[in-house]
Amino acid sequence: MPLVGEIAGISLSELLQVAALSGERSLLEIRSGATTAWIGFEAGAIVRVARSDRDPAGSKPAGATRPASPPAPGSEAGESGEDTSLADAEAELLELVGWSEGRFALRCSSSPMAWPGPQGLVLPVPLRPESIALEAARRADEQRRTATPAEPIRGGGGEAVPAATQRPAAVIIVDPELSLIEALKQGLSGSGLRIHVFPRSEEAWFRIQQYLSRGAVPALILGAEVRDPVEPGYRPGWRRFAGRLRRIAPGAPVVLLSPEEAPASPALHAVVRRPPRLHRTSEQISQLVGTIERVLGLGA
Repeated sequence: MPLVGEIAGISLSELLQVAALSGERSLLEIRSGATTAWIGFEAGAIVRVARSDRDPAGSKPAGATRPASPPAPGSEAGESGEDTSLADAEAELLELVGWSEGRFALRCSSSPMAWPGPQGLVLPVPLRPESIALEAARRADEQRRTATPAEPIRGGGGEAVPAATQRPAAVIIVDPELSLIEALKQGLSGSGLRIHVFPRSEEAWFRIQQYLSRGAVPALILGAEVRDPVEPGYRPGWRRFAGRLRRIAPGAPVVLLSPEEAPASPALHAVVRRPPRLHRTSEQISQLVGTIERVLGLGA
């Protein structure tokens, strides 16, 4: 039985990732108005895409030709698609991610399935759906960003830091000191946002990717001792972690908690003074929470 539903209730980026995890082979069919799109998956990666409103060579003008390619993975023997570049396929998929109305049907099988649509685009290299989701999130973030700079405010150490230009979708806090991140979570709980705390950067990065795949941009608060989630041996880890997020979502506010003055970094939105662990008081935590609220624009 296929999984069916309305795409209004789930983003297409999420659908792509669900389809990739659904079995050895899967076929995602999406109908929006008079147009139908088909996306084929093999071993968790996208291998083919087609639309009913395109000519057999995909988005290429009618009459243009491409060299014939072998049968697409997941299709029956004897069927063939048209070879294409990854850029063509990514552009096609990113356009589909913009669909907000219609219905979908997801079919899975351990054996080859017949391809129901036109030849479409056969990918020369399988494409991971996460890359499409992250690129869609980056583009959405660029569109949301405003060009008007905000008035600067003062951080916990007296430094001038700008307020965020837009309210984040959530706040991700990552630091190995559990007592501090739990205190920050409690202090920020009145903001109306989801507050996630993680002692490990790998867990925090996974949650960030979940938000970005839905087109939502969270704020990141990280300690100066945090490791990079992908290259844990890189020093300093916070710099690589912050840059990793800002390359995907340039408008994401990233706040570094540092016990001392940190070097400037274009990946940081602000540096906020971290109170020392010894002799730390509830008043210092309250001041830290208040500064973070102002930096992230979480005030009423």
